[in-house]
Amino acid sequence: MQTNHILPLLKIGELHWADNLRKFLLKYDIITQGISIHEESTLITFGFGDEIRLFYKHFGATDSAEFMYYLRKPTEIEWLHESNTHQHLL
Repeated sequence: MQTNHILPLLKIGELHWADNLRKFLLKYDIITQGISIHEESTLITFGFGDEIRLFYKHFGATDSAEFMYYLRKPTEIEWLHESNTHQHLL
């Protein structure tokens, strides 16, 4: 038996998108969690687009491999200015 999963939103940022997605994920026992204000301000500072910033704000700390795929938690992001990599590029 095949199940069709239809996401309850068309675009991040639309009216009630986060609540609708949260309710949808609860049907599959995926508990969602957003990131802290500090982590969100870091994303804003380093130029994440509005849609990805909003996604992280509401769902960035969600602990579900099925839902988050390979999206890194904000604490796992290595910013180029803080890494040794950028020194090799100069």
